[in-house]
Amino acid sequence: MSGARRVQKEILDEKPDSDLRIYAIYFEMTEGDRGAKSRVKPSDLLDDPRVTSFWDASKLAGRWFDENVTKQGERQGVPDRIEWDSYVLFGPEAQWGKNPPPHVSWGRPLVQEAGRLKSDLEGI
Repeated sequence: MSGARRVQKEILDEKPDSDLRIYAIYFEMTEGDRGAKSRVKPSDLLDDPRVTSFWDASKLAGRWFDENVTKQGERQGVPDRIEWDSYVLFGPEAQWGKNPPPHVSWGRPLVQEAGRLKSDLEGI
C-alpha cells in the first residue's frame, strides 16, 4: 500500500469529522514517476475534501521544504536537495509568514512513517 493510500485509509477515513487540512504536493522524482501527471489523478490517492493537491513540475516545494524545514541536504552536505515522499505536520496554531512555523514532526518515506504521523496527530 502506498503512503498516500495508507494516509487515506488509516487517518482520513478513520476520522472523517476531524479538522485536518492536507496539502499534497506531487512531482516526478524517480524514473518510475515519468509521465505521472498524465497517469495519476491526485484524488485517486487522497480522495477527501480536506485535501488540496498541487502539481509542482519544478520541484520548488521539495527544495523549499528541504532548505527551510527538514534541512536534510544541509546535514548530508548535499546542496539543492529535494524533500520528497515525506510529510511535515504542523499544529493547529501554525501561522505562515516569512518563515515557516515550527512543525510537530516530519518523516520519510511516507509509507513507513504513516503510523508515526497518525500517532502525532493524536497528540495535537
